[in-house]
Formats: sequence, C-alpha cells, structure tokens
Amino acid sequence: MTSNRASWGALAQSDPLVDHRDANGGVGPSISTNMSSARTDDELGLKLQQSQDKLVWTMFGSSWCHHCHELFPSVYEVSNRFPKQEFVVAQMDYMDHAVKGIKYTPTFRLYKKGRRMDEFVGTDAQRVGDHVWLWSDSNAESH
Repeated sequence: MTSNRASWGALAQSDPLVDHRDANGGVGPSISTNMSSARTDDELGLKLQQSQDKLVWTMFGSSWCHHCHELFPSVYEVSNRFPKQEFVVAQMDYMDHAVKGIKYTPTFRLYKKGRRMDEFVGTDAQRVGDHVWLWSDSNAESH
C-alpha cells in the first residue's frame, strides 16, 4: 500500500457532518477512481442512486474494527482489478438505516439499481476477490 492512499483510519476520522460531495456532485471523498466512502445513510443512498447501472460493492465497517483496517488494502487492490465496478467504504458508526441486519464487521453487500444482490461477511481477502470476480463482466454469463 502506498503512503499517499487513504486508509480506513483516515476515513473514520473525517468529520461525518461535512458535505462530502466532489466537484462532479459525487458523494464522499474519492479513494480511487472507482472507490469512495460514505459516512451516513444519505451519502450511501445517493451513491447507490448515482451508480444505478453499475455493480456497487459496499464494505460496511467501523473505526474500531481492526479486521476492517487489516482488510482495507486488499479491498483497495481488488477495486483496482475491477474498474467497471464501484466500491464504497461505509462507516457504520454514523448510519442507522443502511446497517440494519448487519451483525459482524466487515460485511460486504453488493447492490445493483439500488437492490441488494449479494452479501457476505468475513476477513478473507481471497473470498472478497472471488465474490467480485463472480459478478464481474468476465463472468457475466453466470448471472
């Protein structure tokens, strides 16, 4: 992981009350071209709405979750391998609605057109990569 890249800890320490829209009206600070963060239900909802035709992987975690901190570099690398998919790092600390039903962190949810398509829990980087690959264009005939 390069030192100029945002870390989970840096995202967690950002002020949740600040409007995190970028110059194009996107939500949350951009971590990479296809990865951003969401700190509130409204930010996540807007991100899902803006990405209607794309697959959006959301990693729900918390500032206190050491597993989330450890897994973040691997998720970042997966996002670089699948540039046609969107990735959102969601800070559960400030969400009420979007986190209903989540019992463990990190939890990954896949959305398309605002609808949840997949969900899994865990810290295995290979499993994250496998799930993303299964939903990728290179495996499109399977879904």
